[in-house]
Amino acid sequence: MIVVFGANGRTGREIIREAKIRNIPVRAVAKNDQDTQHLKDLVSVNELYFADADHKESLFPVLQEATGVISCIDARTAGFGSPKYDKYAASNIVHAAHEENITRILHLSVMGAYRWSPNVLNKQSFHLDLWVRRSKVPWTMLRVSCYLDEVIEAHVAPPDGKHPHPLRSSSRYAPVSRRDVARATMDIMPDLIPSRTWLIGGPEVFTGATLKTRIQSYKKGSGPLTEYGPLPNGDVSVAPESTLIMVGAIPSETLEWALDPKKNPLPEEPFWNRKNPKYHASDMQQSLPILATLNQNLRYAMHKLLCEDLTRMGIGETEIKLDFSHAVSSKNGEHIIAHKASISAMDNVRVVDHSNEEIFSSSFSILYDDLADELQIWWSSTTDEDIPKEIWQRLDLGIKRRLHKHPHWKKSTRVRAFAASQHEKSSSS
Repeated sequence: MIVVFGANGRTGREIIREAKIRNIPVRAVAKNDQDTQHLKDLVSVNELYFADADHKESLFPVLQEATGVISCIDARTAGFGSPKYDKYAASNIVHAAHEENITRILHLSVMGAYRWSPNVLNKQSFHLDLWVRRSKVPWTMLRVSCYLDEVIEAHVAPPDGKHPHPLRSSSRYAPVSRRDVARATMDIMPDLIPSRTWLIGGPEVFTGATLKTRIQSYKKGSGPLTEYGPLPNGDVSVAPESTLIMVGAIPSETLEWALDPKKNPLPEEPFWNRKNPKYHASDMQQSLPILATLNQNLRYAMHKLLCEDLTRMGIGETEIKLDFSHAVSSKNGEHIIAHKASISAMDNVRVVDHSNEEIFSSSFSILYDDLADELQIWWSSTTDEDIPKEIWQRLDLGIKRRLHKHPHWKKSTRVRAFAASQHEKSSSS
């Protein structure tokens, strides 16, 4: 059970949504009933809890049975107009969680939280962070460069209709969506490192000058400056490469998408997570016991991944079919449950041409990371064969870290070598 404080804030809501998508037990906690209407599609009235982080003693009842805590009470994390907290509030959450023997404690914050910041929200963030950092108990902090909606509300089209704030040309930003931050948050929760601060930014870094150019045609508002606070001046960017190292993935939701979703749609959902996909071109649409546990999504994914992996096997034919009529479940292979269906590694899968002549026959292996919702399937001579280099390079850092505990893949040479290298880095630091 993960307890989310500030669940009625903008980022908190996305974290609740992401936890629900992943079927991770989560408890939504708000300071009061302000903005709780935004949670009505995510949690029932009976699933919503109240606790005021300004008062430590109010926190213990909502921490019962928790195994992890995420604090989203920072003002910019929660969003404009969110409840204000005393400077000790985040520290109260950290200490109360520690007293309840909870070891996974994550505090979300922002870049540019300076004592001298002209933005009132940044000043509040500074004091919340300060007392968390001074806490002599386990905590981890995730700092966000800035949020896409902050850019739009303060510098593009303020909701109050007033004039947007100017941008300092020399400043640097890497705006990221709250949904991508929520995904990253849930990805890193199992592997938090105490007393560490991690950083996350969006898919692109902008100077103030380039950001001004990108948003110019979308700007609206007039009169006095908007009450929505501007982004902090200075370099508060996080390079995509740093984000990849820190949280294991580069966020996908772009500034262009946030400005005009219709003209700049995001890439499609992962092919194996689309609703009601059609049969893949390589699917012979066989009705066989070996395929009975697959739903349409997983069946599509299996065919697509195996076809894509044929290039690695030196097979260039495109008009092929996959024949499972002689396939059997591998005795020592992986078996996974994903997307309300299941699949096992198989032997004796045939690749045939348009004349039904066999081109290739082999086993295949599978790897599924439930937390990241990542599925990989590839051809292998035996199911005990190691993870191929090409497949390994596709896996994000979080998945690689978790594989050393995987019941099947923990024996992999690549996994063990990676785990050893991570241990060496941790020891040296």
